[in-house]
Amino acid sequence: MEGISREKIHPVLSPEYRQEVEHPEKIAQRAAHNIWGGWELHRLDIVRAGTASRPELEQFHRARLRDVWENLFSHDHQAALKLTKEIAADQEMIQGLAEYLRNSGQEIVEPPTDRAIWEALSGQPALCRSLPDSLAERLTRRHVEYVNARQEAFEQRELPAIMAETDRRMRLAIARGTIPVTEEQWERFRSVTPIRLLDPLFEYEDRGGSYRSHIVFLSSEADVENKVSILVHESLHALSGRTVVQVTETDEEFGDDTSFDNRRLGLHFSSDIWAGRQEKFRWLNEAVTEDLTVEISGGEDHGVYQHERRLLDQLSGALGPGGRRRFREAYFEDYDPQLNNEERIPFYRKLVRTVGAELGQDFLVNLDTFIHWQRTGDGQRMHWMEGVEIAAGQWERRGEKFPEYVGNWVEQHHRRFRGVSNWIVEELYKEDPGLLERVNFYELEQLYPKLWRDRIRNKIPHPSQYELAVYRDLVYERLVRDIRKQKRKAGDESTAN
Repeated sequence: MEGISREKIHPVLSPEYRQEVEHPEKIAQRAAHNIWGGWELHRLDIVRAGTASRPELEQFHRARLRDVWENLFSHDHQAALKLTKEIAADQEMIQGLAEYLRNSGQEIVEPPTDRAIWEALSGQPALCRSLPDSLAERLTRRHVEYVNARQEAFEQRELPAIMAETDRRMRLAIARGTIPVTEEQWERFRSVTPIRLLDPLFEYEDRGGSYRSHIVFLSSEADVENKVSILVHESLHALSGRTVVQVTETDEEFGDDTSFDNRRLGLHFSSDIWAGRQEKFRWLNEAVTEDLTVEISGGEDHGVYQHERRLLDQLSGALGPGGRRRFREAYFEDYDPQLNNEERIPFYRKLVRTVGAELGQDFLVNLDTFIHWQRTGDGQRMHWMEGVEIAAGQWERRGEKFPEYVGNWVEQHHRRFRGVSNWIVEELYKEDPGLLERVNFYELEQLYPKLWRDRIRNKIPHPSQYELAVYRDLVYERLVRDIRKQKRKAGDESTAN
């Protein structure tokens, strides 16, 4: 994109990184943003607190709150219905919503109930699109108050016992050498990491928990014993090895902006966000994490990531004695940019070489591709967890022939991909005949989604964001190759003349 350059540095767990992600005030701010509508409210409050009056900017952010609710009702009606408990006591808001719905042609009996209002709104995002800004803001603030009140009760009643038992298990694991973590590392985690309940509108509660932005989130629906196991699991994610990239974006109009990006957490790799966040080995990362969680919890097994752990068993067994240890060593190592290339992540490199020697040089990458690209009979992309189950089942059925089977499957998959990307380039040329001579990649970014909506989606009915990013990269590669060919041809003709 014109006017923006990106400089990438690789300080791992540097003081700057610690200051950025572990500063208590910044963590508290990120925690507040993980409430449905919390970030929009934060920006609106900043605008209102400004010294200069900016009514047009305030109007913009109020409209953003309305967009939040439109998005929710468009995609998740059941989660929206959970809000009935939150607004039941807010009669003024119920009356305001009822009046709005009646004016929009909806039949709402008197006196209106919270349930009737949500049922009228569910499945009709157009109604949320026209929701008055004042109601959208009141609704958002009510939800934020509800989530914060629930968090306060959790911290007083449940969290102390949960944290105490988690602390006991983790210190015992450190003392036994189950995990290569020091007491100091564990203390730092405890001192800077908030433990928060999931906002049911922000993230599905049936996930159990998550770790993001240096915050651990737990589901309120899990019992206390299960919450301990979830907290152990998420703590391991936080303590696992990282590859951190410092990204500085220089914009001619707005100046420099520096941020830190985790490209690897444990065994989970993700590429540049500009390249579509192409993930690798998330299933393997979760398998190792839960495998350790069960061991640290004395064999207590809640049936989490069963097929991922089954695949880890198959991989570890194929590597022979010490196979499981190799995965754990790679899981906990940090990337050190001060060392030479071979020594930066030695355990991971050793793991890849060992797997390659036993199962084929590209087996791990091929297996990951196989897992992420499974489709249903009507062409829809499966969730990666379903792909893991298919892979584990195929390995059991095919035994020693499984690596060859996966390799052949991936080769056919890539052949199809290349064919589609070539076809997309031809379509792009039809859309804009001058594209080859005048490639403006910013314009191409705008043209590509439009072309996909108009024609390409008929060829590939259910593309994912990941697929779109990969197709786009293949298109770029093909375009650049063709441009170079044309320049060489023009140069040859000029020399001949």
